[in-house]
Amino acid sequence: MPPGSRNETDSTESGLDRISALPDEAIHHVLGFLPADEAVRTSVLARGWRHHWKFMHSLHIRATEGGFHNYSYRVMRLKNLVDRLLLSRHLPLEEFHVNVEGFNEVDDVDVDRWIRDAVSKCHAGVLLVDIDTELGCKTELSGNPIISKYLKRLELHNVQVEEEILDLSCCTALDDLRLSSCHIDASKISSQSVKRLMIASCAFYGNGPRTHIAAPNTISLKLDNIYHTTPLLECIPLLQTAFVRLVYFYGSDCQRSDDKTFNCGICEHCSASEEDNDGYMLLGGLSSATHLELIAPIVKFTNWKCPTFDKLKTLLLNEWCVAIDLGSLLTILQHSPYLQKLTLQLNEEPKQMTLKEKSYHTELSPAVSKHLNVVEIKCTKVNDRVYEIIKMLSTFDLQINIMRTSRPTDYFSFETKW
Repeated sequence: MPPGSRNETDSTESGLDRISALPDEAIHHVLGFLPADEAVRTSVLARGWRHHWKFMHSLHIRATEGGFHNYSYRVMRLKNLVDRLLLSRHLPLEEFHVNVEGFNEVDDVDVDRWIRDAVSKCHAGVLLVDIDTELGCKTELSGNPIISKYLKRLELHNVQVEEEILDLSCCTALDDLRLSSCHIDASKISSQSVKRLMIASCAFYGNGPRTHIAAPNTISLKLDNIYHTTPLLECIPLLQTAFVRLVYFYGSDCQRSDDKTFNCGICEHCSASEEDNDGYMLLGGLSSATHLELIAPIVKFTNWKCPTFDKLKTLLLNEWCVAIDLGSLLTILQHSPYLQKLTLQLNEEPKQMTLKEKSYHTELSPAVSKHLNVVEIKCTKVNDRVYEIIKMLSTFDLQINIMRTSRPTDYFSFETKW
């Protein structure tokens, strides 16, 4: 009602509790937006509010350590609160969020139990776990796979994931999976139902074969800031948009080192121990994409095998495809028969590349996609490398646009909604 109206004045003067007059369903929905401990405290407001918190649609556990005063008591209180909330459920949960910061004594077993109770007993539709400990040690989630026919979205942040817990094939309704700032030591991430998959700022570890990602129904894929070893993407035939950015700290040559400090997953050196990848590694899993951005380290990729991108319409690449010569770029263009637009974002000049190495052979260059009509080159300066690219592309009937930037270009351009 408008401020100052007669109805508002009458309501204030009479002291009527209009919130309690709302339907119980509306109250349970509103309580779900509160941190769980505050929602529980509403039970003391009035007799009619005594049990509303047991019927909340969502549970949001938010806790910050906030100093060392009565630390152990605060940890015990947090554990008791979560256990009580999960055991007191009378209806399925729409969402279960656990966001804990600074509590180093929150046991891995407790978090694992909360997750499994939320999905098995409370039938949570959305599960979000973010455990950010003060000492930087990741809470470990491991053991048997999660099983649920109700879970639709799963988000794990700042945790260490091991064993088979990311085998999500028994979560038949799951369509949105997001992992961020996680340490992943699992042989496989699998789901037949996931349509949106995001893995950001995660490190893949393990002494065995690299992690396989088997998500054949994924439509939107984002692998951003992948550390240590890139996962192996199995066939994703329905893939529409993909953004992949790899991180590299260990040198300037792409070589299969004995300690496997880094495997880019692009060239065949990385795939020497893999028997089922057809030599394509990372690129093979991306070959069905319609829109692709591939940001890789500026290293010397050798013996790499390019699949055919038979659905690709827009493509964004950074310096890796022209680090040594233009052969890699030309190879990708030759294997993208329906490509319409190419964007090159050239922020750095590879130190190992010399003018002689930039040469290419036009006589070995068959025609690229007949649909390719626009090429954008975004760079901080127009140098010899840019001129070489223009020279090569000018042999085809293309519109070439040069966009100079005052600072390195932001690599994100796809507006993927998550």
